[in-house]
Amino acid sequence: MEAAKTKISKLKKEIREKVSENEALEQKARMLKHNVEQREQINNLKSNTNSSSEKGPEKTLRDIANQRKLLDVIKQQEEEIMFLKDELDRLRARTFPSFAHL
Repeated sequence: MEAAKTKISKLKKEIREKVSENEALEQKARMLKHNVEQREQINNLKSNTNSSSEKGPEKTLRDIANQRKLLDVIKQQEEEIMFLKDELDRLRARTFPSFAHL
């Protein structure tokens, strides 16, 4: 009888653990499902706004114009960096004496 009672208590304990584990997993599954639904809604909204606001050649032309502007900004920044490097070298040469005769 004692062996059966201990076995029954162990089984009840296992059942309680499994039930609590199942509840935790169900809650996690609901949360993940909710996250997936939200992301799908966001993707749908993004695709709807992109497809409805601009179509075909207008979007292509706008993309080309934006890319050209970015390239111009990049070239301007490269020139500015080169100028600043030259200026830095000039200032370094002025502040640190060079003993090499040219």
